[in-house]
Amino acid sequence: MAGLTAVGAFLLGFGILALHLTEWVRFGYWPRYSVLDFLLDEKISPPAASSAGAQRALDWLMAQPIALLGPVVLIALSLFLNKLAKRERRAAAKRTG
Repeated sequence: MAGLTAVGAFLLGFGILALHLTEWVRFGYWPRYSVLDFLLDEKISPPAASSAGAQRALDWLMAQPIALLGPVVLIALSLFLNKLAKRERRAAAKRTG
């Protein structure tokens, strides 16, 4: 199941990026919708850190466009889930064999 979810997350990540790239090529417009805008629209408070350096890193991350950061997160999730699926298959093979 993790492998199927990994494939879905991977395809969704590239799908989002492809959609925005198509819009950019056709109309010359890249949507500027930051992660912070997304969080505030969903009524989620943005993360905060106690140290100034960590807060600067979080602020930079929150300023990134979700059109790029969303696919990166989904692709990373797909790689993680793929690794998890391989581990599950190995454990199942050890139990049966």
